[in-house]
Amino acid sequence: MAGLEKFKVSQSNSLIEASYTLTLNEKRLILCAASMIDSRNEHPEGPAGFLVVRAEEFSNLFGIETRHAYGILAEAVDKLWTREIKSVDSGDMRWIYHRKYLEGQGCVQIGFSPTVLPQMTMLNREFTSYQLKHIGNLGSFYSIRMYELAAQMVNLRHGRRYIDLQRLRQILDLGEKYANNKDLRKWVLDPAINDINAHTNLRMKLLPIREGRKIAGFDCVVVRDDQMSLVI
Repeated sequence: MAGLEKFKVSQSNSLIEASYTLTLNEKRLILCAASMIDSRNEHPEGPAGFLVVRAEEFSNLFGIETRHAYGILAEAVDKLWTREIKSVDSGDMRWIYHRKYLEGQGCVQIGFSPTVLPQMTMLNREFTSYQLKHIGNLGSFYSIRMYELAAQMVNLRHGRRYIDLQRLRQILDLGEKYANNKDLRKWVLDPAINDINAHTNLRMKLLPIREGRKIAGFDCVVVRDDQMSLVI
Protein backbone atom coordinates (compact mmCIF):
# COMPACT_ATOMS: atom_id res chain seq x y z
CA MET A 1 0.00 0.00 0.00
CA ALA A 2 2.97 2.29 -0.47
CA GLY A 3 2.17 5.81 -1.61
CA LEU A 4 -1.34 5.78 -0.17
CA GLU A 5 -0.57 7.70 3.03
CA LYS A 6 -2.57 10.69 1.79
CA PHE A 7 -5.83 8.74 2.11
CA LYS A 8 -6.84 9.46 5.69
CA VAL A 9 -10.35 9.40 7.17
CA SER A 10 -11.64 11.41 10.11
CA GLN A 11 -15.06 10.71 11.62
CA SER A 12 -16.89 11.92 14.67
CA ASN A 13 -17.16 9.27 17.36
CA SER A 14 -20.92 9.72 17.13
CA LEU A 15 -20.79 8.54 13.51
CA ILE A 16 -18.51 5.63 14.39
CA GLU A 17 -21.03 4.44 16.97
CA ALA A 18 -24.10 5.10 14.81
CA SER A 19 -26.18 2.20 13.52
CA TYR A 20 -26.16 1.44 9.80
CA THR A 21 -25.75 -1.33 7.25
CA LEU A 22 -23.76 -1.14 4.04
CA THR A 23 -22.20 -3.62 1.66
CA LEU A 24 -18.42 -3.89 1.80
CA ASN A 25 -18.02 -1.85 -1.39
CA GLU A 26 -20.48 0.82 -0.25
CA LYS A 27 -18.43 1.22 2.91
CA ARG A 28 -15.25 1.38 0.85
CA LEU A 29 -16.77 4.08 -1.36
CA ILE A 30 -17.78 6.13 1.69
CA LEU A 31 -14.29 5.91 3.17
CA CYS A 32 -12.54 6.65 -0.12
CA ALA A 33 -14.65 9.79 -0.60
CA ALA A 34 -14.25 10.82 3.05
CA SER A 35 -10.47 10.58 2.73
CA MET A 36 -10.61 13.40 0.15
CA ILE A 37 -12.05 15.85 2.68
CA ASP A 38 -9.65 18.23 4.41
CA SER A 39 -10.80 17.25 7.86
CA ARG A 40 -9.13 20.28 9.48
CA ASN A 41 -11.45 22.72 7.74
CA GLU A 42 -15.15 23.12 7.10
CA HIS A 43 -16.00 21.41 3.83
CA PRO A 44 -18.02 23.41 1.29
CA GLU A 45 -21.56 22.30 0.51
CA GLY A 46 -23.18 22.11 -2.91
CA PRO A 47 -21.31 21.52 -6.19
CA ALA A 48 -18.06 22.92 -4.76
CA GLY A 49 -18.10 20.13 -2.22
CA PHE A 50 -18.83 17.20 -4.54
CA LEU A 51 -16.20 14.46 -4.37
CA VAL A 52 -14.89 12.42 -7.30
CA VAL A 53 -13.89 8.81 -6.63
CA ARG A 54 -11.76 7.39 -9.42
CA ALA A 55 -11.75 3.71 -10.32
CA GLU A 56 -7.95 3.60 -10.48
CA GLU A 57 -7.49 4.96 -6.95
CA PHE A 58 -10.29 2.75 -5.64
CA SER A 59 -8.67 -0.34 -7.14
CA ASN A 60 -5.26 0.55 -5.70
CA LEU A 61 -6.67 1.11 -2.23
CA PHE A 62 -8.65 -2.10 -2.03
CA GLY A 63 -6.80 -4.52 -4.28
CA ILE A 64 -9.45 -4.67 -7.02
CA GLU A 65 -8.66 -5.04 -10.70
CA THR A 66 -9.07 -1.63 -12.34
CA ARG A 67 -11.22 -3.04 -15.13
CA HIS A 68 -13.80 -4.12 -12.54
CA ALA A 69 -13.56 -1.07 -10.27
CA TYR A 70 -15.84 1.29 -12.19
CA GLY A 71 -18.68 -1.23 -12.31
CA ILE A 72 -18.24 -1.83 -8.58
CA LEU A 73 -18.35 1.92 -7.91
CA ALA A 74 -21.47 2.39 -10.05
CA GLU A 75 -23.28 -0.42 -8.22
CA ALA A 76 -22.14 0.85 -4.82
CA VAL A 77 -23.29 4.44 -5.43
CA ASP A 78 -26.70 3.18 -6.61
CA LYS A 79 -27.21 1.22 -3.40
CA LEU A 80 -25.83 4.02 -1.25
CA TRP A 81 -28.45 6.42 -2.62
CA THR A 82 -31.17 4.98 -0.37
CA ARG A 83 -29.05 4.15 2.69
CA GLU A 84 -29.65 5.79 6.07
CA ILE A 85 -27.79 6.17 9.35
CA LYS A 86 -29.47 5.90 12.75
CA SER A 87 -27.59 8.07 15.21
CA VAL A 88 -28.36 8.52 18.89
CA ASP A 89 -27.02 12.09 18.80
CA SER A 90 -28.14 13.29 15.36
CA GLY A 91 -31.22 11.25 14.51
CA ASP A 92 -31.72 9.56 11.13
CA MET A 93 -29.57 10.83 8.26
CA ARG A 94 -29.07 9.97 4.60
CA TRP A 95 -25.50 9.29 3.52
CA ILE A 96 -25.57 11.17 0.21
CA TYR A 97 -27.84 13.62 -1.60
CA HIS A 98 -25.97 13.76 -4.92
CA ARG A 99 -24.62 11.11 -7.31
CA LYS A 100 -23.36 11.32 -10.87
CA TYR A 101 -21.65 8.91 -13.24
CA LEU A 102 -18.86 10.58 -15.20
CA GLU A 103 -19.06 8.47 -18.34
CA GLY A 104 -15.79 7.79 -20.08
CA GLN A 105 -13.78 9.16 -17.14
CA GLY A 106 -13.76 6.04 -14.97
CA CYS A 107 -15.16 7.73 -11.87
CA VAL A 108 -18.26 8.62 -9.90
CA GLN A 109 -19.17 11.86 -8.14
CA ILE A 110 -20.99 12.01 -4.82
CA GLY A 111 -22.10 14.67 -2.37
CA PHE A 112 -22.41 13.82 1.30
CA SER A 113 -25.64 15.04 2.86
CA PRO A 114 -25.36 18.28 4.89
CA THR A 115 -26.09 16.38 8.11
CA VAL A 116 -23.38 13.76 7.52
CA LEU A 117 -20.64 16.03 6.17
CA PRO A 118 -19.87 17.77 9.50
CA GLN A 119 -19.38 14.32 11.06
CA MET A 120 -16.33 13.78 8.84
CA THR A 121 -14.08 16.54 10.12
CA MET A 122 -11.85 17.22 13.09
CA LEU A 123 -14.10 20.17 13.91
CA ASN A 124 -16.03 17.80 16.14
CA ARG A 125 -14.74 17.78 19.69
CA GLU A 126 -14.39 14.00 19.68
CA PHE A 127 -13.20 12.34 16.50
CA THR A 128 -11.13 9.39 15.32
CA SER A 129 -8.78 9.31 12.33
CA TYR A 130 -7.03 6.49 10.53
CA GLN A 131 -5.32 5.88 7.19
CA LEU A 132 -7.15 3.83 4.59
CA LYS A 133 -4.04 1.77 3.88
CA HIS A 134 -4.63 0.06 7.23
CA ILE A 135 -8.03 -1.32 6.24
CA GLY A 136 -7.44 -1.90 2.51
CA ASN A 137 -7.17 -5.68 2.96
CA LEU A 138 -10.16 -6.14 5.26
CA GLY A 139 -12.70 -8.44 3.65
CA SER A 140 -16.05 -7.54 5.21
CA PHE A 141 -18.20 -4.62 6.31
CA TYR A 142 -18.16 -5.93 9.89
CA SER A 143 -14.35 -6.05 9.88
CA ILE A 144 -14.16 -2.37 8.95
CA ARG A 145 -16.78 -1.39 11.52
CA MET A 146 -14.95 -3.29 14.28
CA TYR A 147 -11.67 -1.70 13.17
CA GLU A 148 -13.23 1.74 13.52
CA LEU A 149 -14.31 0.92 17.05
CA ALA A 150 -10.81 -0.37 17.78
CA ALA A 151 -9.20 2.81 16.39
CA GLN A 152 -11.56 4.86 18.54
CA MET A 153 -10.51 2.91 21.64
CA VAL A 154 -6.82 3.50 20.95
CA ASN A 155 -7.49 7.20 20.45
CA LEU A 156 -9.82 7.94 23.37
CA ARG A 157 -9.89 5.08 25.82
CA HIS A 158 -6.27 3.97 26.08
CA GLY A 159 -7.06 0.80 24.19
CA ARG A 160 -9.70 -0.65 26.46
CA ARG A 161 -13.44 -0.37 27.05
CA TYR A 162 -16.45 -2.37 28.08
CA ILE A 163 -19.18 -2.54 25.48
CA ASP A 164 -22.64 -3.84 26.21
CA LEU A 165 -23.72 -6.73 23.97
CA GLN A 166 -26.96 -5.05 22.89
CA ARG A 167 -25.11 -1.80 22.18
CA LEU A 168 -22.64 -3.65 19.98
CA ARG A 169 -25.48 -5.36 18.13
CA GLN A 170 -27.08 -1.96 17.60
CA ILE A 171 -23.85 -0.41 16.23
CA LEU A 172 -23.50 -3.31 13.79
CA ASP A 173 -27.20 -2.95 12.87
CA LEU A 174 -27.81 -6.68 13.30
CA GLY A 175 -31.52 -6.49 14.10
CA GLU A 176 -32.73 -10.07 14.56
CA LYS A 177 -29.73 -11.62 12.77
CA TYR A 178 -27.41 -13.90 14.74
CA ALA A 179 -29.62 -13.78 17.83
CA ASN A 180 -27.70 -16.71 19.32
CA ASN A 181 -24.42 -15.51 20.79
CA LYS A 182 -22.54 -18.53 19.44
CA ASP A 183 -23.69 -17.61 15.94
CA LEU A 184 -22.76 -13.98 16.54
CA ARG A 185 -19.23 -14.98 17.52
CA LYS A 186 -18.89 -17.54 14.72
CA TRP A 187 -20.21 -15.48 11.81
CA VAL A 188 -19.54 -11.86 12.79
CA LEU A 189 -17.22 -11.10 15.68
CA ASP A 190 -14.52 -13.78 15.47
CA PRO A 191 -14.03 -13.45 11.68
CA ALA A 192 -13.84 -9.65 12.04
CA ILE A 193 -11.30 -9.83 14.88
CA ASN A 194 -9.19 -12.38 13.00
CA ASP A 195 -9.31 -10.19 9.90
CA ILE A 196 -8.20 -7.12 11.88
CA ASN A 197 -5.40 -8.97 13.63
CA ALA A 198 -4.09 -10.47 10.40
CA HIS A 199 -4.30 -7.46 8.09
CA THR A 200 -4.17 -4.17 10.02
CA ASN A 201 -1.96 -2.18 12.39
CA LEU A 202 -4.15 -3.04 15.41
CA ARG A 203 -4.50 -6.15 17.55
CA MET A 204 -7.91 -6.65 19.14
CA LYS A 205 -9.39 -9.04 21.70
CA LEU A 206 -12.99 -9.46 22.87
CA LEU A 207 -13.27 -10.95 26.34
CA PRO A 208 -16.85 -11.99 27.23
CA ILE A 209 -18.31 -10.58 30.44
CA ARG A 210 -21.10 -12.69 31.90
CA GLU A 211 -24.05 -12.02 34.14
CA GLY A 212 -24.91 -15.48 35.37
CA ARG A 213 -24.82 -17.77 32.36
CA LYS A 214 -25.50 -15.07 29.80
CA ILE A 215 -22.97 -12.85 28.06
CA ALA A 216 -23.79 -9.24 28.97
CA GLY A 217 -21.02 -7.61 26.98
CA PHE A 218 -17.33 -7.64 26.16
CA ASP A 219 -14.15 -6.24 27.60
CA CYS A 220 -12.46 -4.97 24.43
CA VAL A 221 -8.67 -4.69 24.44
CA VAL A 222 -6.76 -3.07 21.58
CA VAL A 223 -3.05 -2.47 21.07
CA ARG A 224 -1.11 -1.03 18.15
CA ASP A 225 1.38 -3.06 16.21
CA ASP A 226 4.65 -1.16 16.67
CA GLN A 227 5.63 -2.05 13.11
CA MET A 228 2.60 -0.13 11.70
CA SER A 229 1.83 2.86 13.91
CA LEU A 230 -1.66 4.36 13.63
CA VAL A 231 -1.67 7.93 12.32
CA ILE A 232 -3.93 10.23 14.38
